[in-house]
Amino acid sequence: EKVSSDSSQMEADTKAQEATDEKNYQQEMKSSGIEKARRAKESEMKAQEKQRLLDKVSTLKKSKKHTQDELYAVKQYLKDLDPACVEGDSTYEDRKAARADEIEALKEAQVILAEANEKPVVEPTGFLLHSVKSASQKPRAATPPASGARHLRAVSKH
Repeated sequence: EKVSSDSSQMEADTKAQEATDEKNYQQEMKSSGIEKARRAKESEMKAQEKQRLLDKVSTLKKSKKHTQDELYAVKQYLKDLDPACVEGDSTYEDRKAARADEIEALKEAQVILAEANEKPVVEPTGFLLHSVKSASQKPRAATPPASGARHLRAVSKH
């Protein structure tokens, strides 16, 4: 009888231990499943972040290349300007003064030529050009163009 009671006790203990082990196993599987899903989601998010960063690196490399090309072009432009502007035989003030002298000489030449030819000063107004006769100008006979057509003059309504 003692053997039978020990056997029954051992069987009951074994069943209780199996039930506890089964419960612990199920909890562990549930925890592992949750952890696995969390890590899979984390892995997916990190893969997306990696792709985003790789795209950003690619874009920045292209931007850097473009900027370096622009920098090279600007440096080359400055290098080309250096002889004329920096190492030139004249300063800015000298060139400015020479330009002002040339403009003044051209204005004087224009006045001299206008007086020599006694041509009227022409003022553009709209689509028509009106002649303003100077007081010293004498009326001249109009000569027809080579085609034989009559020469017409626009008259000012001033």
